[in-house]
Amino acid sequence: MLFGKPPAPARALAALIIALFVVNPSLSRAAAAPVSPPIPTCAALAKNPVFGITGNHAIKSATSVIVPPAGVDVGYCKVSLLYGTNPNQNINIVVGLPLSLVDGGSGGVQGAWNGRTQGLGLITEPLLADLHMDRVSYAAINL
Repeated sequence: MLFGKPPAPARALAALIIALFVVNPSLSRAAAAPVSPPIPTCAALAKNPVFGITGNHAIKSATSVIVPPAGVDVGYCKVSLLYGTNPNQNINIVVGLPLSLVDGGSGGVQGAWNGRTQGLGLITEPLLADLHMDRVSYAAINL
């Protein structure tokens, strides 16, 4: 599907990718806080089932590698997914994520991540609809 609402597995995958890097540092310092999964390394994103990519029936293949800095470009984690729910559906998804603390990222809220995301209509609009959230509430958590 080129335009319109992406299928539910694609929306879930997009939410998962975003959620992997929304880390509240105060949780790790709270004495009675529930144990959360460790901050993933870039390499572990595509290989460790705890992060939800490995074992997902809609993901045909996945890789995640650190792309080193080059010139004025900073290093980042490149996640490549081949998505498809049938043999004829093969959608390549490539996401560049800021480096986390465990991968050497620095200067942001968590590693190199500055706490903000760029909303794309293809993901944001269906996400707002699924969560029954207005744009002002979304903007407040997206600061």
